[in-house]
Amino acid sequence: MKDFYLIIPVRLESSRLPRKVMYLIKEKTILEWIYLKCLKCVKKENIYVVTEDKEVLNFCKNKNINSFLTKKTLTGTDKIYEFSKFKKAKFYINVQGDEIFFDINSLKKLIITAKKNPKKIINCYTKIEDEREYFSPNVPKMVFDKKSFLMYSSRAPVPSNKMHKFIEAYKQVCLYSFPHKQLSEFGTLKKKTKFEKIEDIEINRFLEMSYKVLLIQTKGSNRAIDTLSDYKYAKKNFSEFY
Repeated sequence: MKDFYLIIPVRLESSRLPRKVMYLIKEKTILEWIYLKCLKCVKKENIYVVTEDKEVLNFCKNKNINSFLTKKTLTGTDKIYEFSKFKKAKFYINVQGDEIFFDINSLKKLIITAKKNPKKIINCYTKIEDEREYFSPNVPKMVFDKKSFLMYSSRAPVPSNKMHKFIEAYKQVCLYSFPHKQLSEFGTLKKKTKFEKIEDIEINRFLEMSYKVLLIQTKGSNRAIDTLSDYKYAKKNFSEFY
């Protein structure tokens, strides 16, 4: 059994920007740039693109990128669960397929922490500095206890107050580590849990299953590719981050 695999879950169907992972920046797709960043931290044989789309699978084969075809799933984490049934490891690192600006040192920190805590579910977070992010429904906020275990994640502006003002808050960084056992139980549910579905935040499924999620503070991604304006921003500012 391997210590871990690094998984990049990908799907072409996206409500806000379909096929975004195949968009080009400087003659490479967004997916390729993310893969190349992962290669700076992890050996090639440990990295897999996991997808439900044969087009992505064929693209990866042409680029000599390890890939794995799943059935259509509820979430990216469910895709990793499908992969875990065929490729066993102690834990699985998840890097999102649209987080082109994720921080390499943050990924390294997550991997080091996961190796020391292979049986813990781990998610990254960072401090919110911009009030617009605090009020944005596109930014999952994280509330945690004194031991850095996640209490809840919400798209609402939390923690809040009577004046509804931004004082201090933290957001999710989309880098995760999932142990094999907890991932297996996550995937066998076959449906989203109540608050996972309401918030559209899959890490909440683990909380609703009474699992603890350890949070580690890292540097946040500058911007995920969710919309056309995000893509235009990435093209314009690409050289600042690569």
